[in-house]
Amino acid sequence: YIWEDYGAPQLDTFVTVEYPNLPPGQYSIRVRTHNPTRLQDTAYSNWIEFGEPVPPIPPIDTVIVPNVVTPNGDGVNDGFRIQGAMSYTSGRYLMIMNRFGQVVYENSAYDNANPWKGEDNRGNKLADGVYFYILRLDDNPNSAHLELTGNVTLLSN
Repeated sequence: YIWEDYGAPQLDTFVTVEYPNLPPGQYSIRVRTHNPTRLQDTAYSNWIEFGEPVPPIPPIDTVIVPNVVTPNGDGVNDGFRIQGAMSYTSGRYLMIMNRFGQVVYENSAYDNANPWKGEDNRGNKLADGVYFYILRLDDNPNSAHLELTGNVTLLSN
């Protein structure tokens, strides 16, 4: 017998074959019998599907990055809230730089519940102007990686 999965065939003289320690997932297998002589006398079984169901992977939201932050307390655009970022569960990194390329804010665990509000890492208010960002998002279940760059205008008054 030759047991075949979608990888390399496994030669075996036994009627049964074992695949121990398979991770959850769907698998396909079939058996092929052949005559060891030069005669073409080969028969294939149908593919047999088996395995444990894998839970569905949650979808990833579309990411929309704001282009203005106005931290003036009016409740509109007071923070740099990135729509869709929270669906990336493995990593959310945000870096904000000034016009000279100096890093003024960095957060390796970005969360919309505590967005950037126009302050540096020490809590000092930054001057109004255009800042540049690098946003890196990762999600393990989906094997997704997204890196976005752009600019955001800070208007405090």
